[in-house]
Amino acid sequence: MKLQLCVILFLTSISACKFNSDQNNGASDFKYLNENSRRRLATPEEVTNIYRLKTFGGNTCTAFAVQNAEKKPIIFTARHCMNYKPNEWCNDVGEISSADGRDIYKCKEIIFNPLDSDFAAMLLDKALPSEGFQVANFDPAAGQRLQTIGFPSDWYAKSLQGPVVTENCWLAQGSRRPIDIVVQIKPTPQALPHTCATYGGNSGGPMILENSNIVVGLPASFWKSATIRSMHETASMYPTKDVITKHMDFMTNQKISLVSADPKAPLKKNFLSRARCTSTTHKTPIEEMVPIYSSEADFTALKLKFKNSDWQIFRCQADNLCNERSKNTGETIKIKNELEITYTKNGSAAEFRCENF
Repeated sequence: MKLQLCVILFLTSISACKFNSDQNNGASDFKYLNENSRRRLATPEEVTNIYRLKTFGGNTCTAFAVQNAEKKPIIFTARHCMNYKPNEWCNDVGEISSADGRDIYKCKEIIFNPLDSDFAAMLLDKALPSEGFQVANFDPAAGQRLQTIGFPSDWYAKSLQGPVVTENCWLAQGSRRPIDIVVQIKPTPQALPHTCATYGGNSGGPMILENSNIVVGLPASFWKSATIRSMHETASMYPTKDVITKHMDFMTNQKISLVSADPKAPLKKNFLSRARCTSTTHKTPIEEMVPIYSSEADFTALKLKFKNSDWQIFRCQADNLCNERSKNTGETIKIKNELEITYTKNGSAAEFRCENF
């Protein structure tokens, strides 16, 4: 498989880079984005709030209904699905269909088209059969499990012959990062990394907290993460929080149902998201420690930084023993539980207690 020179992919057929078609060496080479993310055919119950959007070129994007107190037929999607011209799309194309394609709706009006984001909202011409998703006014924590539902265009998803759920994935460790290839959005939007397998056609669909009715973002792009290095790929999502923070007046006027408190979905079973650790026996505190996940439940490495030192990578085995191998220093970290570790160097051990920050 040849590597593409451009590593950032927008999730529709519209791209700043030229890629091979799904029938050749493009996204069809990847059944999964990483070794854990799983895809399956969605159930009828899971797609009651999911819709197909027809693009200018006749391709498919995803859209979703959002709850609002007045029960208006409001649909959210991505502006790039409309070539960043939502009003023109509404007049010239304007077609939305139910997930099974049986019910056709028309765009009545674009009611939200902020130039500083990839979000767009429209009012449809008739009532929807379901209430819609709630929209999150918070960022999920690293490790929180996610799902997305949509119409990815790669060969594997097409073979399922229906809307696809991507699951067994989570928000990855790492801070917001710019997606500066998007010249149509100013200022440069910031995105959060996640491990869900997303493809062309997922654009505009909801990133959902697993087993909830809460949307926390829109799929944005897929690229290689420098933070997680070569362990697995991460994709990016635009957080709903950013849009709500900037455009609360719109949400209030439309009486859209917002979730302002993080429901605290459980983190990975073993460890912390980002920690600092102190010890009564070791003079130098661990200024920052970050777990790097490579499977559903476990981390495969720790990034650790003592005060006034460089970052170190500790590779971990199944018994939660992590070794600093890159410099052959003989340092190890033993994970006792989610708040305690034992750091050993040259036979001398120190107990540390850790806390998230």
